[in-house]
Amino acid sequence: MALAAAAFTWQSPPARRSMRLSNGPTNLQVLFGRIATGFVRWGDVNGDGHPDAVGFGSDGVYVGLGNPASNKFDDATRWIQNYGTDQAWNTTDYTRLLADVNGDGKDDIVGYGIQGTYVSLAQSNNTFNAASLVVANFGSDQMWNNTDHLRTAADVNGDGNADLVGFGDSATYVAIQTAPTPPIHGLSQH
Repeated sequence: MALAAAAFTWQSPPARRSMRLSNGPTNLQVLFGRIATGFVRWGDVNGDGHPDAVGFGSDGVYVGLGNPASNKFDDATRWIQNYGTDQAWNTTDYTRLLADVNGDGKDDIVGYGIQGTYVSLAQSNNTFNAASLVVANFGSDQMWNNTDHLRTAADVNGDGNADLVGFGDSATYVAIQTAPTPPIHGLSQH
């Protein structure tokens, strides 16, 4: 089946400033020496409008704040002693991502774990609060896994808060954020 040719126009994304790691190297290992077994996500965890590097390592979550004045990331500091491999979180079985679940302009941690979905809110003192089980769903106890099921967070109802989305075996499931801060309530099938 051939598709008819169509003319599309695309709007270019706004220009973004590139950020370098402190002292010039572009090796993430320099910034996150403790996360050799982890991975890095990018988000704005302090609400300043600039990208930050968030590393999930063995003993917790480390953040290198984006510093637009120097066009680099500040040295990474641990913001929470959770979500690391020492706490049984691993990249094979459990998804960890950043999303603003409470609409305060700061990306929070969303972790799809064993018993369900956990959230740690970004705080103004350069920490994340303790992990809170917000939905007893989307976890491995409920038969969700990274091989068969994509789980993410997105504002599906336009209220400015990220909601939880899981693509299951035969349907898409959504847990809507119904309060200004966790817990997230309700699970609907779409």
